[in-house]
Amino acid sequence: MTTIVGVLRPERVDWRTLFCTNRWSNYIFWFLVILFTLLTLRDLNEAVNDYLENETQTNMMMVFNESMTFPNVTFCMGKEQAMLPIQQLMQEHAKEDWDTEMNKALNKLNSTEDFLRKTWDFRLIREAVEVIGTLYTFERELMLERIPLNLLMLGKSSRTIVKRQMVQQWLSVLDDRNVTFNQFFQKTGYELIKLSLQRMKRFSPFDERDLTMYPLIKWISSSLFCFQPAAQEEFFAPIDHQGKFLNIQIRSPIAYAQHDIDCITVDFEGRSSDYERFAVGKGRSRDGVFEEMCFGTDSHLNIEIVGIYSQLANDNEGKKCTEYEGGTDTEYGCLLKCRLNFIRHVCGCTATTLQDYVGDESELTEFPLCNSYENCTLEPTQLPVNETEDDCKKECYRSCTTVQWNIQKDLRSNAAQLTAMYDNEDKIEKSGTDPNVTSINFYWKNFEYIQTEQDFEYTWSSFMGNVGGILGCWLGLSVLGIMQGSFFIYDKCAERRAKNEESAETTSMDRTVSSNPLGSSSLHFNPFGDFVDATVTSVRKKSREMQEKSNNVEMNPNPHAG
Repeated sequence: MTTIVGVLRPERVDWRTLFCTNRWSNYIFWFLVILFTLLTLRDLNEAVNDYLENETQTNMMMVFNESMTFPNVTFCMGKEQAMLPIQQLMQEHAKEDWDTEMNKALNKLNSTEDFLRKTWDFRLIREAVEVIGTLYTFERELMLERIPLNLLMLGKSSRTIVKRQMVQQWLSVLDDRNVTFNQFFQKTGYELIKLSLQRMKRFSPFDERDLTMYPLIKWISSSLFCFQPAAQEEFFAPIDHQGKFLNIQIRSPIAYAQHDIDCITVDFEGRSSDYERFAVGKGRSRDGVFEEMCFGTDSHLNIEIVGIYSQLANDNEGKKCTEYEGGTDTEYGCLLKCRLNFIRHVCGCTATTLQDYVGDESELTEFPLCNSYENCTLEPTQLPVNETEDDCKKECYRSCTTVQWNIQKDLRSNAAQLTAMYDNEDKIEKSGTDPNVTSINFYWKNFEYIQTEQDFEYTWSSFMGNVGGILGCWLGLSVLGIMQGSFFIYDKCAERRAKNEESAETTSMDRTVSSNPLGSSSLHFNPFGDFVDATVTSVRKKSREMQEKSNNVEMNPNPHAG
């Protein structure tokens, strides 16, 4: 009989049964728990490090506005152009005695109210401008290394005796009439600019009218005159239409100019002067400035904001910036405070043009206002130069908010006046233009701009939300669950500790007979001596023998029984 031998098939491995046993299930479970725990700890470590390092992020958005805020614009012209009307009046009244007319005009301004409200004679304006220009130039515009020598010359040199006497005379006039230097400064600038400023008008599709204008004077020096338009609140209403919104006209008699006239500068950043741009960051900031409004032209400027960039305050190299509140609290204001302290160390007094930067009025007791510079020294008496202004300037950071402007001169600007300046008088009369007038028209273009803001990547709430997300992602935990688990573990540990303390306390109460719970173990010795101890010992021995005999009798009541 033939036997058929079959091929033995290998037995299949039941992987499901194998891995579903308790042993393998435990291995897999704890492997996953450890893996997810490691991933959670890794992500938590990264999140905590990012939060502690104050990582930043930048958000960029396009802003679409229905209106724009009226810009804080500053107009600057050369002092010679500003003084041309005064030059014209001086030539027209050249035969009159200067000092006599000066005294007459000054005597009419005896009170504070008269001094500030009445119109000044042109001679008063000229001398006041010279006084203020001298102080601004010496106290603000001079470079650091030139200040001690120039202030000393102003106080003692015979070459500056006229300027020195004029300054002292006008400071005395202010004291007699109880007028502050700032009031004197604004009044002088107003009386000067109103001789040149012919027109300043706001335009809108619904209203076109001249508004009362009160120029805010920002700078008067030996070379520069700057002002800002200031008027009732209605004048600065938001710009709600794209087109012409402002026109300014300045008339200066060119025939009395002795030199070439510099072009007028317009600064939409509201800086106090052209000098401020060069004092701050060595002229790094030119944004928002236009310098091509030359004498006798009709300029059309198209203005728009390209972007506003804001970053967080920091002191990292290349990114240093801080937040300023405005007013005197600016980067340039910080530099002027450094200049104020330096002049105090050089001359022992407070510069007249810098008194707005005095922090406390009590400081004027120690450093009174400078009415002369006779006490100035070539070297500071208290601190070296590099410790009073240079080191101080290192703490003056730029503003963290930057506005980028786009200013273009319209090619359609009327160029007829440029040719009229070089034409004969017939053509000038036929064209109907005045070559002495500089006209500037402002047109606002787009209301859209890019806004970029820097912010911390994590706040406390976002950090906690991130932590909760990490815990929930890998382990399915929550902050509340961790708190409950922590309290549970704490309760168990506290309970175990209480049991251990109770057990230790019970053990300490199990003492030997000879131990004395009230004090030293040496107190169990008999204080009456060895004799008493021996007697007590013998009595205890006899007592034990009698007790043993008694026990034997009870166990065997009939001792004679077999």
